[in-house]
Amino acid sequence: MTLPSVVNKYRAKVLETGLKKSYANIQNAYIMTKAAFGVSNIKTEFATYDVENKVYPRAKEFKEAFYKELKSIETVDGKFSYKNFNNTTQTNPSTCATGCPHITRILPDGSGVGVFINSGNIYLSVDTNGPYKGPNRMGVDAFVFYVDMQDRVMPLLQNGQVITCTPDGEGSDSCTMSYPCSITLTQSANGMGCAWYAINNISPDDETKTYWDNLPK
Repeated sequence: MTLPSVVNKYRAKVLETGLKKSYANIQNAYIMTKAAFGVSNIKTEFATYDVENKVYPRAKEFKEAFYKELKSIETVDGKFSYKNFNNTTQTNPSTCATGCPHITRILPDGSGVGVFINSGNIYLSVDTNGPYKGPNRMGVDAFVFYVDMQDRVMPLLQNGQVITCTPDGEGSDSCTMSYPCSITLTQSANGMGCAWYAINNISPDDETKTYWDNLPK
C-alpha cells in the first residue's frame, strides 16, 4: 500500500470509531434522561406540539436534562456551518431546519452534540471530533440520528426517491430527496441520511462497497 492509502485508511478508521463512540454516548444519555424523568416515552412527553401557542412547551426541559446527562461543558448555539457529503455545498446554520446538523453543545471529549425538535420528531446531531476541528462535513464527521416510534435513538437513513434533479441555471443540480446521502447529489442537505450507512459500513451508492473506505473526496 502507498503512504496516502495508509493515511486515508487510518483517517477513515478514526472517523468510524468516533461515530460509534458518539452514537453510544447519545443512546446512553437518552436512556438516562428517560429514567430521570420517569416517563415511558420521551417523544410523547417532550415532542408534543402546542398548536394554540405554537410551541413545544417541554422541549427546553428535555434538552437541558439530556445535555446534563452528556456532561456538556460549552454552549455554541449551532453557529457552525457544515459542508454536504460530497463537499459541494455549505449549509447555512441560521436558515436550515432539519437539513443540517444542529450542534449546540461541546462535550468533555471535544465532540459536539445538538437536539432539534421539529414536526413532532426529535433529531440528535453529533460532530464526532467537534466543530472546532475539520472536516465539518455531513456524513464524514457530522451525523444525524432520530427517535423512532418505539422511543429508540436510531441512525437516520436516506429514504424516498429523487423527485426532481434538473439544472438550476448555474451548472449544479437541484434535487429533492428525503434525508439524502449520495456522492452524486449537490443539495445542501446531502448527508442527512448517511448515519445508517456509516454505522453499518455500507456505501449508499453501491451496497457491495464499504462506507468508510469509499468516502467522497
